[in-house]
Amino acid sequence: MLRRPSQQQLVAVLRATLPLLLAAFLGGLLALALQPKPPSQTIIQVVTPTVLKAAATEVLPAPAPTPLPATPTIIVFPEDTISLELVTLRRDLEFTVGSLHLLRATIRIQNARIAHHDLQTSNVEAQLDLAQADLDAAFPLVSDEVRAAIQGLNDQINYLRDDLAIRPETIDSRLADLTEQVLVLANRDLP
Repeated sequence: MLRRPSQQQLVAVLRATLPLLLAAFLGGLLALALQPKPPSQTIIQVVTPTVLKAAATEVLPAPAPTPLPATPTIIVFPEDTISLELVTLRRDLEFTVGSLHLLRATIRIQNARIAHHDLQTSNVEAQLDLAQADLDAAFPLVSDEVRAAIQGLNDQINYLRDDLAIRPETIDSRLADLTEQVLVLANRDLP
């Protein structure tokens, strides 16, 4: 039977993973920045071999002449293939950055949950504000499917904030559910 990890274990894993993901992201940005500009067109020159005449002692019937190309054949690859690969790489990078922001939001929600256990209502609200800022930062970088879910998560955080003083007994379970929802979204867009 699988056991749910404790809150401290989740926070420890997230804190250990965040620097690695950030380093990978910065490395990707650096690699893209240092990449040389591709040539505007790739030209491949194909030369067709010519048929050599045999130095024969006997007379062979002449084969039908095949016309040789006047110039070598040039194949031009369109820039679209290279551009498409760059666009795909950039989109994957944006999805990864969006996932990093969602992971940061998860850490903020976990911190709000810890503050709720310690009865620090003002800290809970501050962590929820930071989580919403991380969700807002992830919004333009994720897929449309995740964007719709982020709007719903922001609404849930607003309802949580309203219920802090009214129904504090439900806040812990709702924060736990919110954490799981954000983690699922963070993994959805990873390439």
